[in-house]
Amino acid sequence: MPIPILHFVYTERKLATGSTYMRCMQMHDALKQAFPDKIDARLLAMPERRDGFAAQERWALSQPGGGVYFFSKTSVRALTSFAARLLKLRSRGILFDHVDEPADRLRLELADRHICCSHAQFLSFRAMAPDIASKARLVLHATDLRLEQTAPAQQSRFAPVYLGDPENTAIPDALRSEVEVLSALDRDEFAAQIPRLPEFNLHFAARAFRAGQ
Repeated sequence: MPIPILHFVYTERKLATGSTYMRCMQMHDALKQAFPDKIDARLLAMPERRDGFAAQERWALSQPGGGVYFFSKTSVRALTSFAARLLKLRSRGILFDHVDEPADRLRLELADRHICCSHAQFLSFRAMAPDIASKARLVLHATDLRLEQTAPAQQSRFAPVYLGDPENTAIPDALRSEVEVLSALDRDEFAAQIPRLPEFNLHFAARAFRAGQ
């Protein structure tokens, strides 16, 4: 029996964004390493409307039948309703990964499953109408396999670091002088900061509170 195919769908223009890299590239790599005989994980670029007349619809019709399509946050935004309907006719399922999308911008139609990246977002979806709540699933951020290659921390002192977009965290005043902030807004900036991680021994990962995220 063939193993299920899981397509991680992204747009080339947003390939370097944090949400696309963490939720498509990193999960794809983790699945390929951990479950190569159970899930056929693949990366799949989706055209945008700017790529020509009916480019997305032709793309949807060209996909082989029977796969599951995991749409990154930015590809959910870019997906046309007609292309989504065409793809639904050929697929086993369409998954929308909303990440930190504001509640008033969530796309709730057409998805077979709504993927939530936090417990807060999952609870927010579970409080929605039954036809939406029943489709919500929790999938937390995956590991970054590049971290396995970094040297272990050597400090005997408290050395916390926040790595990411500074706008996405909330450091308490009592810790502000202790936590070093390494700004990383996209894939390339994150990669540039990885060599510095052995300087620290605690990852401060508190996210700024935003209702429903």
